[in-house]
Amino acid sequence: MNKNCREKYKMKKIVLITGSGFLATAVTKKLIRTQRYNITILSRSHPRDAQLRSFIRERKINFLCADLSDKSSLTPYKNQLEKVNYLIHLAGV
Repeated sequence: MNKNCREKYKMKKIVLITGSGFLATAVTKKLIRTQRYNITILSRSHPRDAQLRSFIRERKINFLCADLSDKSSLTPYKNQLEKVNYLIHLAGV
């Protein structure tokens, strides 16, 4: 398999910002079904959706709890937030 082909099928890393709302929950479930992505949710509150909580327990997704308005709350997750292929911002106002 050549390098371009390997890159195409390699698991891509996605970070969903504020992934605990309605829209983010739907997007996360869709991404999990594709089985092509290593998914990390970054939110200041834990997900309310029971299925998302089960995905976290089953380690199908990673969950980071941090407040984006406080830069220091992201420091413990520095390594996990490096080399991200896609960043999807789904925060409400």
